[in-house]
Amino acid sequence: MSNRIKPSLKILLSEIIDYAGLFPPAKLPMDQAVANYASYRKSKYSWMLAKFIVPSSRIDEFISNSKEILGQDGNPWSLSVIADETLDVTLKKIRDFNDEFKGAGQCDTLEMKASSVWAIEEASERLGDQLVIYFEIPVEDNLSDLISVISIHRQRAKMRTGGTTHDAFPATEKLLKFIRACVAANVPFKFTAGLHHPIRCEKPLTYEQNAPVGKMYGFLNVFFASAFARNSLKPSLIQEILEDENPQNFIFAEDGIYWRHEHFVGNWYLEQLREKAAISFGSCSFEEPIEDLRELRLLD
Repeated sequence: MSNRIKPSLKILLSEIIDYAGLFPPAKLPMDQAVANYASYRKSKYSWMLAKFIVPSSRIDEFISNSKEILGQDGNPWSLSVIADETLDVTLKKIRDFNDEFKGAGQCDTLEMKASSVWAIEEASERLGDQLVIYFEIPVEDNLSDLISVISIHRQRAKMRTGGTTHDAFPATEKLLKFIRACVAANVPFKFTAGLHHPIRCEKPLTYEQNAPVGKMYGFLNVFFASAFARNSLKPSLIQEILEDENPQNFIFAEDGIYWRHEHFVGNWYLEQLREKAAISFGSCSFEEPIEDLRELRLLD
């Protein structure tokens, strides 16, 4: 391929990967994850990199490993904090970090689990518009209620799309249900885990020797499906996109994307998708997605 990246690919993949190197299966030590992120920010593919993901309980450890390099390039690091402590403790750590590292780094996003309308309402009312909040929610019978209250409070939704065991991967029907519910309610959303590869495939679930092998969703599948859901493609075809394992069916053109050469979404709609709907995905690897995209000749 030529060195020129197609506009549609640049739009779809810009700032799409939240780096979660601290989390399984990579589970890197803090110093290595911080060094990796600093390196990725300087790489030719830095345009694909979004936030650094850090648990609240490890913010102090992050500071001790990063304070010498934060903001060195003139651009502040953007952090998303996983609330693995009480909300009070988490918010204090975020405020302290933002006060100390203003201009060099900023915790501007909070990610937390919520399985009830009450939990979403309480957190949203306490935080107001201080932070962007992603609520990681289960895709169960109360999904519509959870999405509705997230929409009312102008927050965001998050779905877990994989893990290190087979049962961590949701059924396609659940992933489809989540995407359609978010799109219908105009709720921005992100995904996390299991999306190391562009196209749905069968791969080892961890980096361990003799790791279990399982079917993993592709991030192109998921973001193409989200794009076509916003363009009102019928649900049965969106499910086929999610399950499609043929890279030739995912086409980047000058003016937009095609699936199977017959279904099209233009660049303006892709921009709207990334700004208002499908925001990003969390991955413990930044290099694997890029290596796979290069193998598909989508990146040089």
